[in-house]
Amino acid sequence: MDPSDLLQSLRKKLKLLREMLSVSEAMNTGLHPFEMGRVTDGLTKRQELMSRIDQMDKDMKYLQGDPPWSTLNWPEGWKDEIRLCCQSIEEVLHQMKTMDDECYERISVLRDDVKTEIQLALQGMLTVRGYQGKSANTPKCLDVER
Repeated sequence: MDPSDLLQSLRKKLKLLREMLSVSEAMNTGLHPFEMGRVTDGLTKRQELMSRIDQMDKDMKYLQGDPPWSTLNWPEGWKDEIRLCCQSIEEVLHQMKTMDDECYERISVLRDDVKTEIQLALQGMLTVRGYQGKSANTPKCLDVER
């Protein structure tokens, strides 16, 4: 593999990851206060970016395991640039994990709030139902021609 091809692929991946981080930040902003449209748009965009990144990873299978450039006879400058790009990717992934954790915490709080509201509404419906009189037995089939 040519080091310039590898570096170019890594830079594309880094660009997509940064874009995904930006979308995650927008989603997090949409959770304070909750804006359903912003969150769903963010989820759709993130899924699209994840698919593109997954495809890139499939195209660059050599990134799994030990870095292949450590054993290749590439000029040291190429190795350093590739290593730097990989470190940048790792930093963006850590930032994204932090952002995702914040989103998860906020979504958990929102979920619990909705669950409480539903339980209160259900309890209110049961309370109202207790005050309703019993319905008269209505015939199962009504004579429509009357």
